[in-house]
Amino acid sequence: AGGRLPVMFVRNPFRRVVSYFRYKWLGRPHKAPLNQWYNFPDFVQLLADYRRWANSTTGGIWDYTPRPPLTQNDITHTLSLAEVIQDPRWSPEARRSLRSRLFPLRLEVLSADLAQLGNALCTSAGLCRPLPPVPDVVPVGYLPPGRGPKPWEEIGRAHV
Repeated sequence: AGGRLPVMFVRNPFRRVVSYFRYKWLGRPHKAPLNQWYNFPDFVQLLADYRRWANSTTGGIWDYTPRPPLTQNDITHTLSLAEVIQDPRWSPEARRSLRSRLFPLRLEVLSADLAQLGNALCTSAGLCRPLPPVPDVVPVGYLPPGRGPKPWEEIGRAHV
């Protein structure tokens, strides 16, 4: 870590899962029958069941290849920050540093987190200059009509 502050851009875990479902599962014929918005709760359950199963074994999510229809890509792209930190590819020293010193920058509240990062750098390292702006590079994408998520109230009623 040697005088460095590890920083990681993160997303709200729920928004990340919704986004991943939209771009990798929604409308994809090879992902049927879980490829429509009304299947989203089932997709989330599938991810949760895999994590519960893998974590109940000795190796955790890192030692097992998920069973279809999930792929390793599905698991990797829906990891929580806690799971990323536990990745065994990090050295033990790096994992300790990430657990104790990591400064997550949440995309949904980036301006506020950048202000806190600036305060932390000023307080801990005497670096009190303003941080450079972060370019707006998050792709917005285009969703044809009808491809956006339904309100949760609608999804909930469909499964009651």
